[in-house]
Amino acid sequence: MFFLCLMFSAIAPYPMDAHRMNTCIDVAYEADAQGVPETLAISLAYVESRFNKHAVSRAGAIGPMQILPQYTCAKISKNEACDLILEGVFLLRVWARRAWKRHGRRHVTDRHALAMYHGGNNPRERSYRYADKILGLQSKIKKEIKRWRLE
Repeated sequence: MFFLCLMFSAIAPYPMDAHRMNTCIDVAYEADAQGVPETLAISLAYVESRFNKHAVSRAGAIGPMQILPQYTCAKISKNEACDLILEGVFLLRVWARRAWKRHGRRHVTDRHALAMYHGGNNPRERSYRYADKILGLQSKIKKEIKRWRLE
């Protein structure tokens, strides 16, 4: 996971400090644990927050994967902390499953799942542009992996 994030830092348009590198590694580990492609999850976290664990959007989304805690962390009691990375990766998996149900497994791509992550059940064109941005970044990472033959 460290090498994946190190390669990512080499192609990222903005520099990554040690805290952001640790967040990248945490996202990659959680993605691996949940069966989500690591390159997809770290691309999503980078686009959402540039791996900033303390990011807060105008809409109230928080954390590196910019989740809305009132929906995602609602099942967690007030005394427990919400793991924003775990919940963000889980949410990506949930949207992928919903996209499969809606479009059929053969026709669903990561683009559909990402658009639904961004725009909900009825994503608009803006959500597909968002998905394309993440997939473009993921493609760069995959090329870098092949270049260094770490696959």
